[in-house]
Amino acid sequence: MPEKIRKKSDDILKVCLQNIKNTDVMQSVEYEPAGGRISMSGAWGRAEYRTYIKERLSNEMLSLLIHHAKSLDTGAKPLLLSDYINLNIANVLHRNGMEFVDMAGNMFLKQSPLYMPN
Repeated sequence: MPEKIRKKSDDILKVCLQNIKNTDVMQSVEYEPAGGRISMSGAWGRAEYRTYIKERLSNEMLSLLIHHAKSLDTGAKPLLLSDYINLNIANVLHRNGMEFVDMAGNMFLKQSPLYMPN
């Protein structure tokens, strides 16, 4: 992966993890780089995700991402981390049950009993 792309992906990951940690319902947020997984926990329980880090998400890329995420069964739900998720893309993600966090602080997390429809 070219250095510039890796840097942007690292920035997206860092800011999105901080946004998750800044919510008042998270007690622990851990990232496992080898598996690309995030574990979060709080008084509500524990959730595990496999991450997809995407910059400048287009509608075409979104369709491919949703298809890919749904076709894999790794035991962890997919979580999209991005620089920005606009309202139209957020609506498509909601309809397809795909959770997300962006650098602007927008997020949709839904693993019972955790539900953050921001």
